[in-house]
Amino acid sequence: DVPDDAPTLGNLDGTYAAEDIESDTVLFTEHGMPDCELHRSKDDPNCRLVELEDESGDSYMAIVSSRVIKAGEFFTLEDSDDEDDSGLDP
Repeated sequence: DVPDDAPTLGNLDGTYAAEDIESDTVLFTEHGMPDCELHRSKDDPNCRLVELEDESGDSYMAIVSSRVIKAGEFFTLEDSDDEDDSGLDP
């Protein structure tokens, strides 16, 4: 018998910060993005999807920290109810 207030343990797939990360840091780009899905957060996302330009003017997508991310914290994107929302900055 397990008490009702016993902690629940489980495995959680995701990508997390190995060390503290400053706000507005490019975490990865579409060219080197890990093969994983980022967690979603309605309350406190720590990343955003942005469109950047390289030196030649070509655009590419990147995941950028939207606030300080502490070591061990999972990377999260804002949860959206709109499937067509690209998450791009205007």
